[in-house]
Amino acid sequence: MWLEVEASPHGLAWIELDAEADPEGAARFFEVDASASFGKLTVGCPSSLGVPSLVTIPYLSTHVNQDTELVYHLVKWLAENQEKFKDAHPYLAHATVDNLMKLAEVEFKPLHDGAVKYLEEIGLWTPDHEARRQQNIELITRYAEAFAEALEIADAEGMKVDAENEEWLELWENYKKEINLPTFKLFVTFP
Repeated sequence: MWLEVEASPHGLAWIELDAEADPEGAARFFEVDASASFGKLTVGCPSSLGVPSLVTIPYLSTHVNQDTELVYHLVKWLAENQEKFKDAHPYLAHATVDNLMKLAEVEFKPLHDGAVKYLEEIGLWTPDHEARRQQNIELITRYAEAFAEALEIADAEGMKVDAENEEWLELWENYKKEINLPTFKLFVTFP
């Protein structure tokens, strides 16, 4: 669809989000959403290529309780067969072991045990990767526990838990501040 719009008489226009040119703007953005990063677009319609914007490395997600062997074999197959499928979709060109390792370094969502098993097998997983992963697991666990506690508080107060209930949203935001729960954010690299 975007190819049709790009080819239309008015074409497409891109809003540049250049963190280097506007570091204060980038800082304000990260106050709202620290789960993205800035860079130049490398996939998409031709007029977008090279435009400073929000970027991410595409990845697959699964539940922590997903079978380790299933995830291991999926990651292994993807890594060993990337040449066979990389041209099927623009994002698949990025489904590489190098990008998986970059995600392990900068992403706040921890890699699944099955992915770690494969990376250990090929000798890429390091103590720094595991330390970051454990840090991320601890933070996610703290969030889950804090959310359960906030639900109990809301229940005790007879408060409806709903994303459109301002009272609930205020309770949750204040509770996170009260217990000093850090925000999720991407990392630049290992410490």
